[in-house]
Amino acid sequence: MKRSFAAAAAAIPVVTAGLFGGISAPTQAAPIPVSCSHPFADKDDSSGTVDAPRANLRSGPGGNCSVVHSLPDGTELGYDCYVVNADGTKWTHAQYGAYDKQGWITENSLADGGSDDLC
Repeated sequence: MKRSFAAAAAAIPVVTAGLFGGISAPTQAAPIPVSCSHPFADKDDSSGTVDAPRANLRSGPGGNCSVVHSLPDGTELGYDCYVVNADGTKWTHAQYGAYDKQGWITENSLADGGSDDLC
C-alpha cells in the first residue's frame, strides 16, 4: 500500500502531540484587577528573604500603592499568598518582625520569587 506525502504530513502533528502531550509549562495565575486594599489569606507557611538593596513593602499589590515599610537586603519574611496584578507582576503578601508588620512585595525583590500559594 502506497501512502501519499500529504497523508504522511498530516499525521506528523498527531504523532508529535502524542510525544509531547505530557509536557506542559507551569500554570500561572491570570492577571487580575487589584486594589491597594486587596484581600489576602495566610495559605503559605514558607518564608524567604529580601534580595535587593532596599525593598518596599506596600499596602497593596501594585507600585501605585503606598509604602508601609522599607526593608534592607537579607530581611526574612513569612509568606501568606500571591497575586498577579494587571501589569503581569507577581506580588507576595508577607509578614515580618514577629509578624506585626505586613504588606505586599514584588517577586523581583525576593531571593526565591515569593509565595507559591495563590491568594
